[in-house]
Amino acid sequence: MFTGIGTLIFARHPALRSLAQVTIIGMTAVVIAAYLIPPLLFRFLTTANGRPRPVPVTLRGLLYSAVTIVMFLLGILALAVANVTLSRRALSRHICRVCRLFTRHIPGARFRVENIAGETFDRPAVIIANHQSHLDLTCLLALAPRVLVLVNDRTWNNPLYGRVIKRVGFYPVSAGIPAAIPYLAGKAREGYSILVFPEGTRSADCSIQRFHRGAFYIASQLQLDVLPVIIHGAGHVLPKHELVSRRGTITLQVHPRVPAPPPWQHAAAAKRARQFYTAALEAIARARQRASYFKSLVLHDYLYKGAAVEREARRMLDHLPTLQHVDAYSGEGTVLVQNNGNGLFSLLLALVHPRARIHAIEENDRLLDLARARAINPPNLITCKRAELPPGLAFQTTITLRDGWIDT
Repeated sequence: MFTGIGTLIFARHPALRSLAQVTIIGMTAVVIAAYLIPPLLFRFLTTANGRPRPVPVTLRGLLYSAVTIVMFLLGILALAVANVTLSRRALSRHICRVCRLFTRHIPGARFRVENIAGETFDRPAVIIANHQSHLDLTCLLALAPRVLVLVNDRTWNNPLYGRVIKRVGFYPVSAGIPAAIPYLAGKAREGYSILVFPEGTRSADCSIQRFHRGAFYIASQLQLDVLPVIIHGAGHVLPKHELVSRRGTITLQVHPRVPAPPPWQHAAAAKRARQFYTAALEAIARARQRASYFKSLVLHDYLYKGAAVEREARRMLDHLPTLQHVDAYSGEGTVLVQNNGNGLFSLLLALVHPRARIHAIEENDRLLDLARARAINPPNLITCKRAELPPGLAFQTTITLRDGWIDT
C-alpha cells in the first residue's frame, strides 16, 4: 500500500495526490496501532506491576468483579439507610444479615461454615482468624450479629462505611491496645465478641504469618475465651493485590474455645496459636485442595497462549484419569516427570502436593518454553531438560507421560 499507492504523491493530478496522502496517513496509523495497542492490551490482561497476573483479566472475571462491586455498593447503601433508621443493636443485626446475603451470592464462589465446636456465639470471646483476602471480614461478620472489630485507620476513616462502623462500635487499633481495654471491657459486658486478625495484614500466599500478641493481651486483660476461626479459600477466590476474582470455595472452620492465657504468657500463646493455625490450615488443604480444586487456577495460566494451547489445557483438565492420578500420589518425596509436554500435569501435581519435590523434564524447546512461561510458580516445581538435572539426584517416583498426557 505504501509503495503501490503512496508513490502517487508525486502525480500531477490533485485527486491522485489526495488519494496518496490519505493512504499514507491511514497506513501509518494502522502500523502504529498494530505494533502499539495489542502489546499494551496483552500486557494489561496478563501482568500487573511488572509481574504476571496469577489470574489474568478475562471477560468472565471482569463480570464477576463488576457484580461483586455492585453487590458491595448496594450493601453499603442498605447500611447507610439502616444507620439512619435503626438503633445501634438493630444495626448490628442488619450488618450480619447483609454480610450473610453477600457471602452466599459471591459470583463464582461457594461459602461454607464448618462449626466443629457447635459454637453459638452467645457468650463474648476474642475471635482470632487468619487473614487472606478482602472477603475475610465480610465472611466473619456473617457468623454472628454482636461482633466488634479492631480496624486500621484506613477502614476507620472510609468515606463509604466509616460512619456505620463507628456507630456500631468498631475500634481503631492505632489508638493502642492498652488504651482500648476499658472500652472493650464495656462492650464485652454488653455481650459483644472482639474480632482480631493477629497477623495484622493479608497473606499473599495464604500461608500463616507471624501472630502478634495484641489479641491474647486483650483476652488476658478481659478474661475472655479465645475463639479460633480458620479461613481457607478466600485468598484463592480474591488474592491479595488482585481485583479480579475467580471461582472457588471459601470455608470457615470454627474451633473450640481456648481459655484466656495468663498475663505473662502472651508471646507463648501467640506462638502456640500460630502453630495450631498452621497445622489446621494444612489439614483443610489436604482435604480440600485436590486436583479439581485447582482446575480453574491452572486453566487461567494457559489463557492467552494461543487457542490450540488453551483447548488442549481444557481437555487435559477434563480428563478424569489425569485428575485421579494427581490425587492418588502420596504427596512426599522427589518425583521425576518425563515428557512433561506443556507442563500442565506437573503444575497440577505441584499445587496439590506442596511437600513433594518435582522435577519435570522436556526436551522439546517450544514445549519447555511454554511450560516455563507460567504466572504460578510453586517453589517445589523445577522444569528443565534432562541434562540440567543435578547430578546424582535420586527419585522416589518416576512418572512418564505421553506428550504431557497420562498414558492410560
